Amino acid sequence: MKKNKAILAREEWEDQEDIRAYDEAKARMEEEGEESLVEFDELCCQVGLSPLRYLRGRAGLNQSQLARKSGLSQSYIARVEKNQRKLSLAAAKKIARVLGLPREKLLV
Repeated sequence: MKKNKAILAREEWEDQEDIRAYDEAKARMEEEGEESLVEFDELCCQVGLSPLRYLRGRAGLNQSQLARKSGLSQSYIARVEKNQRKLSLAAAKKIARVLGLPREKLLV
């Protein structure tokens, strides 16, 4: 039986690891009945994950793809994800359109 293998860029692999950590933390909280006590942004903070990075990864996009589709620079997206820069309202609107989410979901 052949095993499927894939080569991922380090950035994409790290995104998948972060998403997995978020999903595991959320599942634990749901099992313990704490889901209503912890909001999305708090959970991201608990696992050290930027909400934008999580949502981008969930959409299956890397930073370059999101940048191209939103008309923003990849370096801007990287700085927002590292909390080195705040997400502007205009940028949130563009990213929300690409991800198919309400803008407010990104402004935490």
